Amino acid sequence: MNDTIHNPGREGAGPGRPRWIFPLITALLTLIAVGVILLLFRKPVSELAGRLFFQHAARYLPETLKEQFYRRLAGEVSGIYDPIPEPDVGRVMQAWVVKTDRQAEVVSNNAGMRDRRHYLPPSGEAYRIVCLGDSYIFGQGGKEEDRFSNQIEEILKRLGVTAEGKPIEVYSLGLPGWTAVNEATYLTSRLSAYSPDLIVVFLVGNDISDTYGVTGVGVITNSFSPERRRDGSGACFIYLSNLFGTLEQNFLTYDLGPQCRGRWEKAFAALKRLEELQNSRGKRMLVAVLDRPDFTPFVRYHYNQSRMESPLIVTNYLLEKGTLLDHDPHPNRRGHEILALHLLHSLGRLGWLEIDPDSLDPLSAGLSPNAAEPITPEEIEYWRRKVAGERLPEKIDFRRMRPSDLAAFLGGILPDRPSPRALEAPPWGSVKSALLLKRLPGAERIRVEIEVPPAVELYPFEITMFIDGQPATTLLLKEAEEAGVHLLEGELPKGGEAPAVEVVLETNSYLAGITDHRMRSYRWLNIEQE
Repeated sequence: MNDTIHNPGREGAGPGRPRWIFPLITALLTLIAVGVILLLFRKPVSELAGRLFFQHAARYLPETLKEQFYRRLAGEVSGIYDPIPEPDVGRVMQAWVVKTDRQAEVVSNNAGMRDRRHYLPPSGEAYRIVCLGDSYIFGQGGKEEDRFSNQIEEILKRLGVTAEGKPIEVYSLGLPGWTAVNEATYLTSRLSAYSPDLIVVFLVGNDISDTYGVTGVGVITNSFSPERRRDGSGACFIYLSNLFGTLEQNFLTYDLGPQCRGRWEKAFAALKRLEELQNSRGKRMLVAVLDRPDFTPFVRYHYNQSRMESPLIVTNYLLEKGTLLDHDPHPNRRGHEILALHLLHSLGRLGWLEIDPDSLDPLSAGLSPNAAEPITPEEIEYWRRKVAGERLPEKIDFRRMRPSDLAAFLGGILPDRPSPRALEAPPWGSVKSALLLKRLPGAERIRVEIEVPPAVELYPFEITMFIDGQPATTLLLKEAEEAGVHLLEGELPKGGEAPAVEVVLETNSYLAGITDHRMRSYRWLNIEQE
């Protein structure tokens, strides 16, 4: 039996000169050559050179260097997200990566969250606070240690505050673009694993959108949603208008129609479920909403409608100058500090943490540690009528669209041309398209003009128009010879006094391109009331 240990890493190399140093030098020279080729040539020469380099790296580099090389490559060319098989959660971060996002270093942990610490089941040695939310919990654009969740833990440690005789640790569960449904579903299905003593839910204005999809390179997209798979490109997003070159929010947050109200109801059903489970464990939950005039009233209303019992506070950080990042609209360290202090003052007022208010820096002017007052149906109706009357169009000519029309698009309306020319041609409707109009006094009917292409894969083509959630009319085209311009007409539901009219078109027929996978079904040409 031969007991000699074979060490291929040093075979044939001189003392202190590992065998892989020569292949590494060769690989680096090859990389330089590839760079020169990329500068001098276009496809397919550069593609061939790239393949040759990767083949060389895969064959000759030792495993340790391969791993470093692939990690570096993934960090520079891919996004930061990993899809998971829960449609109402959608994604976490890729675990154990270090990347740059919005000019900030982002380090993910074993849970796919932004933290340098492992997230583990509690040991019983610490009182655990879980902050739950989206980009504010993530700390988008800023340093990890600047987040208000990190500052809460830092302040409590500095003051020597404990809970139930234990030191306090704070976990941050949040990702940019996560909705109320995403975050509540994530923690609900992992409540036993995290076992929080206190949950702090942080709500912001994009919490009513559908779930973002994740592309193959880990980038989020609103071109599809795992939440509603059948709708495909018909998913509804707060920032649908960004497809047309603007970041103006649409009217999903105003609950002006069944599509909007359904998302509010689903969001608060998810939060209510989380609250009930937390209460059943004998533990606590606090809800904080970032104060925005087009969002906060509706949070207060649906919070009341859902019969949630956890305290609701209204918070803000735009109460003084110097609270924003220079390169991003999210809060900087001072902005997060304002939020942290507000939450700590509120928890002290509730008696949930033994904090001497005099030991904390004072609240910024305009913030209160008291729970928000309930909103009345009359107040919420005022907000609905105000926004519909001031900002919604009464009709839209899609052949001559205005930028102001985009706020009416709720989902499934796709530009024919990329920005900045997106308004120059009638947009496509997907398998489910939804929009809102300001209700015209005395109007009795809705008229929608569409153009159906002659592509054979669309036929038989059947499309149904829904007005305020009720089926109004159906168009059936049996063969491609019937392609062209068609009119859909439907009566407005009787007794409707709502300030807005919601129109939804649904079909199962669609076409797609070789490289453009959007589900396109017809073109919107015109919509009006009469």
